[in-house]
Amino acid sequence: MNKGISQELYKYMSAEVCCKVLESGKLRFSSPLLFNDPFDVVRYPLGSLDFKRFSSEILKYLQTDYVEGKRDISELIEPLHKVVIEAQKKGIKLTDLLINEEKIIKQLCDNWENQIKKTRILCLSQIKDNIALWYHYADQYSGVVVSFDKLDEINGVANNSLRKINYKNELDGNSYKFWHDYFLIKESNILDNIFYEKYHCWNYEKEVRIVTRVENLNDDQLYSYFEIKKQIKSVYFGPKINDQKKNKLIALIRDKYPKVKIYQVKIRHVLEFDKL
Repeated sequence: MNKGISQELYKYMSAEVCCKVLESGKLRFSSPLLFNDPFDVVRYPLGSLDFKRFSSEILKYLQTDYVEGKRDISELIEPLHKVVIEAQKKGIKLTDLLINEEKIIKQLCDNWENQIKKTRILCLSQIKDNIALWYHYADQYSGVVVSFDKLDEINGVANNSLRKINYKNELDGNSYKFWHDYFLIKESNILDNIFYEKYHCWNYEKEVRIVTRVENLNDDQLYSYFEIKKQIKSVYFGPKINDQKKNKLIALIRDKYPKVKIYQVKIRHVLEFDKL
């Protein structure tokens, strides 16, 4: 488990979703294209940034650091690598080449959007007693919270992908510097950072997420499922859960997950958790 992250992590959900999770033994990882916060993971590169200014800065940097400078051009991504080589061979400035800047930047933007389509994220919380989370994500107290541990051992998920959200007043995805670095450097790790940042107003969620990538997807396939049978530790029933749904879940847990602990959440002065 990564440093600073709780051993036990929580997923808020409806009773119906919990039933599906327990029956299948799998959790759904979602595409960021489905997130309710439109600022959570930049969907469209550059967004409101000025295109002409960005193009000009990219060309200026390439000219000084690569065409004229000593930086290794092999670290550049395509199609910028090809453009720099052409300028060096001809001994001219990039601005003197007949470069279709719009086409180049569009290609880079398309690369980003393809990355987004392949990205899958599981969002969790480090807390189980937040009343706002119970209301918004656990069917207004009628749902459940499932706790997990050892989530960094899920088969098929990238190593070291379990990280805390960095809550910020300004997001990197809205800066020229981020896109400058991402578009230029082939092996830049800043691509990962953008999946773990949100505006500070969301910090009450105490979110932790796992980010991974999948291949060979259909364009309309926005979910991927990963097995988590060994990771389920506890199930907490909301104070307003339907008795019939609750009894069905209890029977399912005791049949398929005999070691999983069960709790009933009660509203007293605070949320309290009574073991069943």
